[in-house]
Amino acid sequence: MRWFKPGSLKTQTIVIFTAINILLIVLLARFSYLFVNNLYLAQFQEQLQTSLQVIDAELDHELLNLLTPQNQTLAGQYFQQTLSQLDSLFDLNNLFLFNQDWQILSALQRDDAISGLLVNKASLQRLKAGQTHVSQPFLGEEGQWYLWAFKRLNSKHFIGLRANANRLAEINQLGNKFLFFGLVALFLTLLAAIFTARSLHAPVKALTDFSQKIGQGDFHVQPPESRLKEINQLSQALNQMRQALQQRDQEKEQMLAQIAHELRNPLGSIELLIGLVQDDLPADHADQAYLQKVLTEVRHLKEQINEFLHYSRPRPPEKTAVDLKELTEELKEHFLPQLEEKQVQILTQFKQSTFNFDREHLKQILSNLVLNSLQAMDGQPGLIMLRCQNNLLEIEDNGPGIAPEVRDQIFQPFFTTKSSGVGLGLTICQRLCRLNNAQIGLAESAARGNTFFIELNKESS
Repeated sequence: MRWFKPGSLKTQTIVIFTAINILLIVLLARFSYLFVNNLYLAQFQEQLQTSLQVIDAELDHELLNLLTPQNQTLAGQYFQQTLSQLDSLFDLNNLFLFNQDWQILSALQRDDAISGLLVNKASLQRLKAGQTHVSQPFLGEEGQWYLWAFKRLNSKHFIGLRANANRLAEINQLGNKFLFFGLVALFLTLLAAIFTARSLHAPVKALTDFSQKIGQGDFHVQPPESRLKEINQLSQALNQMRQALQQRDQEKEQMLAQIAHELRNPLGSIELLIGLVQDDLPADHADQAYLQKVLTEVRHLKEQINEFLHYSRPRPPEKTAVDLKELTEELKEHFLPQLEEKQVQILTQFKQSTFNFDREHLKQILSNLVLNSLQAMDGQPGLIMLRCQNNLLEIEDNGPGIAPEVRDQIFQPFFTTKSSGVGLGLTICQRLCRLNNAQIGLAESAARGNTFFIELNKESS
């Protein structure tokens, strides 16, 4: 998924934020459930102990010694009737009397009483006269919760009861509600984490894009704004750096332009004087060849100086809907001698017939790219294909291509792989594209040749 990229600020924010909240929600839900459960059990156990005290007070202790396991005596009938009345009074599930030999003397439910003794025998053996013991809740066969409670009446006799703890089922349901609300809270937490991550990621990404454009030499880009104070401070610092770099770049360009002007003027005079000397000498004079070589080098120097001037002081763009077919015909006519000499064809596939660009700037860029393709052709018949669709203009050739190790350097000023030239051609193309709010690049391709592209930014399309 494009939202969740490992290592990204957005992903880390969502994961950390969600993990912390999951832990807090789970702990809070568990603590709430245990607190309510333990509070209810403490109150219920205290209630059972009070019930045992009241029942103890209602029993005739003198008749206890007359009780037998057969429960056929008058004492047995008395206790059976008394236990029944107390059971109804306290709404108990079972009430019984037994001796130190674990024999049931009187019980409302004898089999149930026996199972209660077997389960709690170890605890009952430790009881002293007057002490009570309340068991942990257990689930009966019918799916209801119960507790055992016992009191040692004297050295020989005990009283026991089983009480219904129906509220425990409600508390367990409350635990499920805690779980449900926890899941709802988790979902809301995830939404909050995504929102928080997006609110942090968007300005950070904007700053990253801003710094990348500065690094690429685009000093006209404006700094992003954010509602976060820290992001704005960082943005202002980057903007100050942009302004300082822009000022230094302008100073270098002005110095470069001044040097170019200072060199071009005397070169023009030298070119004129050589022309006059050539006119004065006979056409077959031996010095004519030397003068022609000097004149060629002077003109080459002037071309390089003109490249410096184009780079340092490009004309501001005047955007218009450039007719690509018309511009292509001009390129074919301009490069006709080289095209015929190298047997190269210029073909077009224009699904989009116009391109929103300064016409002269686009012509200069395409002329530079076509010239580079022609110069790279190795003598074999070749093709140069121009395509345009969706505001993407591509220039593809089937020449030898650019070596992978230098692809990242081709737009750097003064970088060239040619034996002649200044190395400003593609740099000028890149600068003209930025002035027209577009970007130029070399597409990745495993095939032979190069494919350069010029893509308009969304606000320019």
